[in-house]
Amino acid sequence: MKASVYDIVTRKIIDGLKMGNIPWKKNWTSIGGLPKNFASGRHYRGVNQLLLALNEYESPYYLTFNQVQSMGGTIKKGSSSEQVVFWKVYKKPVKTSSKTHEDKAHEILQKRFVLRYYNVFNSAVIEGIDFPQPQQYDHEPINAAVDVWNHFRNRPELNTGGNYASYSPKHDRITLPPVERFVTAEEYHKTLFHEAIHSTGHRSRLNRELHAATDTEGYSFEELIAEIGAAFLCAHAGIHHDETNTQAYINGWISFLENQNVRTIIRAASKAKKAAQYILGESLPHDQDAETANENSN
Repeated sequence: MKASVYDIVTRKIIDGLKMGNIPWKKNWTSIGGLPKNFASGRHYRGVNQLLLALNEYESPYYLTFNQVQSMGGTIKKGSSSEQVVFWKVYKKPVKTSSKTHEDKAHEILQKRFVLRYYNVFNSAVIEGIDFPQPQQYDHEPINAAVDVWNHFRNRPELNTGGNYASYSPKHDRITLPPVERFVTAEEYHKTLFHEAIHSTGHRSRLNRELHAATDTEGYSFEELIAEIGAAFLCAHAGIHHDETNTQAYINGWISFLENQNVRTIIRAASKAKKAAQYILGESLPHDQDAETANENSN
């Protein structure tokens, strides 16, 4: 029987995995780095790294209101600030008795720590100050890839911005950096396809269980599904797809799985095929898929 595109891509991935691990790279340009104060050049530490990383700004640079003014900048009207916390130390005299040669009470200083906060503004809402910017690229649209997305029935919302790629099941929303931040148009669509495969697990589509990141094994398996599914969609759209990047990505996740073998890839590929078929509008088979057949044979 003639091999389908799904079979061909799956075999290429499995063959590549047998050749060992290689590095995986991010597909878009970024200023990068941990959140830092632009005036002092110092990185925020501890919980402040987490607080500032939770927002959707693509720039890591922040300034206080006074720093913005001193550097000749202004804050865009209506912009919101972010809170940075710190411990304020107060010293309070406390009397205590201590036996000395004079047997007199004396005073000691007791330190008291109080949590305080101050506001900072991201460079995205500051005008009049030159901040480093990520490189931008001009791309010719890939019509076949655009058609894949446009024909995705009941597709999730697509939000552009920030410095990360993700799918939120709670909001049924994909978030991607702007297309001009990607080195190539192919990389943009490959990343979009990865998140689109995730979105097929939503209860309004294939109702696949989407595990939280804290569930390492379940989350890892879902990442395998998304990456293999993206490779399927790239093949359908005629996008030149470097399987070595996919193999490296899969290797990174499969190391967390208990069964590190070809069967794990086959199971993920089966679910990825269903997800790709859903996006492409292909009719899903009613017979047993590869995963079910394998499980019944064990």
